[in-house]
Amino acid sequence: VEEVVVIIGSDMLQVDNDKSTTTAGTYVDSDTRLSKAFDVASKMLTDVIEQLASRFKVYCVVYGGNHDRTVSLFLGRYVEAWFRNHPQVKIDASPRSRKYYGFGSTLIAFDHGDETKAKDLPLVIMRENQSTISQYRFIECLTGHYHSEQSEDVKGIVMRVAPALCSADRWHSSKGFVGAIRRSQGLLYQRDDGLECTY
Repeated sequence: VEEVVVIIGSDMLQVDNDKSTTTAGTYVDSDTRLSKAFDVASKMLTDVIEQLASRFKVYCVVYGGNHDRTVSLFLGRYVEAWFRNHPQVKIDASPRSRKYYGFGSTLIAFDHGDETKAKDLPLVIMRENQSTISQYRFIECLTGHYHSEQSEDVKGIVMRVAPALCSADRWHSSKGFVGAIRRSQGLLYQRDDGLECTY
């Protein structure tokens, strides 16, 4: 392994304020106060990134989800300040909703998946990277938002929806969105041959 990419945000904290509401103001269940959740998340991230950076280059992409857009930006800025002088850690905490990371022959796009329509993302990715797109053989877009694992090849761009690690809250349960297997994923990309395996 040469480099590790860590995603920060994308509904990691579930709520965007002390009233237990999302960025749009929708009340959702949360297990603790936002300040406590922020403390736990920031400690977890700095510990994990420090461990990874002792062995690999680490690149962190920060982007908010529809539940925690503002808090994700703050969390990213916190981690950015923590590692500001670390030679092995680079962090993209800019406020753009989509982020990109090129590794060898693969371009990976990161987008939470709640704002730009999935059918439009391939063209958006091509347009936003038009000056460099020809150097990549493989293009993938990693999203979340839907809490269930999905993968679709759209004209050569692989659209991946990551599963969710969280359990169903009251709203998801009442709507019948239950039964998805709780898990996280790690994707291993080869420099020349793209995605090798999923853990």
